[in-house]
Amino acid sequence: MPITCTFRPDCKLAVFSHIGDVPDDEFLMSYKRYIESPDFKKGWNLLIDLRRTTSTARGSDALRKMADFIKAQLAGIMVKPKVAVLAPTDLSFGLARMYEVFSDEIIWDFTVFRSLDAALAWVGAPEDLLD
Repeated sequence: MPITCTFRPDCKLAVFSHIGDVPDDEFLMSYKRYIESPDFKKGWNLLIDLRRTTSTARGSDALRKMADFIKAQLAGIMVKPKVAVLAPTDLSFGLARMYEVFSDEIIWDFTVFRSLDAALAWVGAPEDLLD
């Protein structure tokens, strides 16, 4: 599966890992499946790990659809979750920053990082979380 999700109740965190090539339709379908899961808590922080993706593009239509979906899912929540995107390559960093623009109306703190330590610290996760 190109995107996996691990729920960490101890950290109030959901970790999404992109592995290999993740086409736009799989990108949208995976996030929808995990976020609509009863295990997902809307106030939790998110860590998006792009270290193992080989995707070379993401369509702007898919990014807009994802932003609209997330905005609807988080409507009305009282907390402001933090989202750390771990994007070590220039391409993944650029795509994540592009998504940040599309998601500017979502009530969350969205930040893109190149460093694992900085991303983990941002969401309040232990340093050994992804070991």
